[in-house]
Amino acid sequence: MCSRSVSAVRKEVDVAVIGNGPSGIFLSLLLSGHWPYFSSNGGSHEHPNHILTARLAEQPDVPLIKQDLDYLSEGLEGRSGNPVSLLLDTLLLPNTDIGEEHPSALEWRHQEAGSISHIVFGSGSPGGSWHEMEKSARSLSSVNWLELPVYSFQEWLQEYKVAKSDPDHICFDSVVSGGVYSSSGSQATDTGSGAIGDGGRVDLRSMAAYYADYVEKMNLGKNFLNRVTVTQVQEINRRHPCNSFSTDSDVSSNEDEEESEEEMECKFYSLVDDSSSLDHSEVDDCQSKGYMWRIQGTRRGKEGQREEVSVCAKKLVLACGVGGSPRMLGVPGENLGFVKHSFSSRHMEGVKGPVMVVGAGLSAADAVLLALSKGLEVFHVYHQSTDDPSLMFHKMPPQLYKEYCHVFGLMKGTVRNPLYHSLPLHNVLKFEQGGECIVQSGSGDDETQKNISCALALVLVGSVANLDFLPRHIASKLGFEDDQPISSKRNPVNIDMFSFECENVPSLYAMGPLVGDNFVRFAIGGGLGITHSLLDEL
Repeated sequence: MCSRSVSAVRKEVDVAVIGNGPSGIFLSLLLSGHWPYFSSNGGSHEHPNHILTARLAEQPDVPLIKQDLDYLSEGLEGRSGNPVSLLLDTLLLPNTDIGEEHPSALEWRHQEAGSISHIVFGSGSPGGSWHEMEKSARSLSSVNWLELPVYSFQEWLQEYKVAKSDPDHICFDSVVSGGVYSSSGSQATDTGSGAIGDGGRVDLRSMAAYYADYVEKMNLGKNFLNRVTVTQVQEINRRHPCNSFSTDSDVSSNEDEEESEEEMECKFYSLVDDSSSLDHSEVDDCQSKGYMWRIQGTRRGKEGQREEVSVCAKKLVLACGVGGSPRMLGVPGENLGFVKHSFSSRHMEGVKGPVMVVGAGLSAADAVLLALSKGLEVFHVYHQSTDDPSLMFHKMPPQLYKEYCHVFGLMKGTVRNPLYHSLPLHNVLKFEQGGECIVQSGSGDDETQKNISCALALVLVGSVANLDFLPRHIASKLGFEDDQPISSKRNPVNIDMFSFECENVPSLYAMGPLVGDNFVRFAIGGGLGITHSLLDEL
C-alpha cells in the first residue's frame, strides 16, 4: 500500500483572507498596492454626482484608500446598506441603476511601497463558488457588474478567445454573439440552459474562468493558497477569559457560592476550544512577533499529496460568502435520500416521477425550469404569497430575465403548463419514506394538509455561512443576533460600517455576502474599507 507524502507550509503575514472569490481577489488587488485615484477623465466625462465630485477634487492626488471614507460616502443612496460599498460602486459604475452609461471615475496606479503582506485561502480555484455553479446557466447581473477593475472581462475575451468547437475550453463565441449553447460549446435548443447576451448577462463558466485568470494577469497568484480546506482558526494573542481571575490552588473557594459570569465563560471556552492540536512552540513564536491569529488547513496536491498549512497573521478577513451550508427546514424526514438541499442537472438524471421544489428564490426557479425542460411534473411549494414584495421576481425587468419572469407567471397562474402546480402559502410538515411529502396551508381552523408523492424533493430555501473553522465563542457573537447562523438577510456579521472590522471581535474583518453585500459590484466595496483601516493600523 503506497502512502501519500505529507509536507508542511508555514507562513507569517500581516493579513490572512479566507475566501478566494471576487471579494477576496479584489482585496488582494488593493493589498498588493493597486490603488484607485479620482479621475476627471480629462474633463471629457463629468461624474453625475456633483457633490461627490467636489469632495474628491479637494485632494485629487491622494488615493481614495487614504481619504476620509465617511465624508465621501455621506448622503449616497443605493442598493447596499454599506456606505463604503456604495461609494466604490458609485465611482466605478456611475448611475448604472437608472440605465446610464458613464466611464469609471477611477484610475488605478500601482504603489509597490503600499503593499501589505497577505495570503488568500480558497478551497478551489480563484473565483470561489463561481466554479461550483451550473456552468450552462447565465449570470443574474450584467457582465459590467461582475468584472473587476483594471482588467476587464472584454479584455480577457480578446486575449483568450478560442474556437467554440473545442470542448475543453470556454465557448467565448457564445458570449460575444448572444447565441444559445450547451456547456460543451455545441449549439443547443433549450433556451433555459444558457441563452447569453440579453442585458449583458454571461454564462457562468466564462465568468469563473475570468476570475481565475484575473489573479494571474494582475500578478496576484503568489498571494493565493488554493485547494486549501481551512480546518481551524485560533486566536493566539488575546487575553483568555480564564486569565481574568485566579485559579491558584491555594485560593479558598466557597462551594455554596454561585459561579460568576467570568467563571462560567471560562468553563465554556475550555469545553469548546480544543487546544490539544496546538504546536505550542510555533504559537509562542507567533505570539512573540505580535501575531493575533493562526490559520490551519490542508492543501490537496495535484498528484494526491497532502500539505499541512499553517499561517500566522496580525489581521484576519472573512470573505468566504454564505453559501457554505444549505438552510434546513428543520422538519422530520429531511435527511431521507430523496430530499436534496442543492441541485444540478445530475440530480434529475434518471428521475421518473414528480419533483417537489421548495422555495421561492432564483435557485428554486432554476430547478423548476430544469425539471419542466425534462418533462417532469413539478409541485412548487413556498410559504409566501405571490404578492409579497420581498420576492425577487417583482424587481426583475421581464425583457432581461425572461426565464425567471416565466416562472413567476407560472407561480401566479398567468402562464399555464399542465406539468406545473403552484402551492403558495404552504409549508412542509414532514417527509416520509417512499417519497411522501406532507404539506400544510393556513393555520388553526383553516389548516389544510396535502399528501404529495414525489421521486425527488429539492429544498432550496437559502444558505447560511459555514464558519465551523472558527472557535465557537467567536462564531457565536459575530452577527447581530448571538448564537444564530450568519446569513446575508437574516443575520449578517455586525461590522463597523467604514472599517468592516467586526464589532465584537477586534482584528477580525468581514466583507461580501457575510455583511449583506450579495452582488459582486457591492461585495468588493469591503476591500476599500478594510485596506483603508489596515493602512492606519499596520
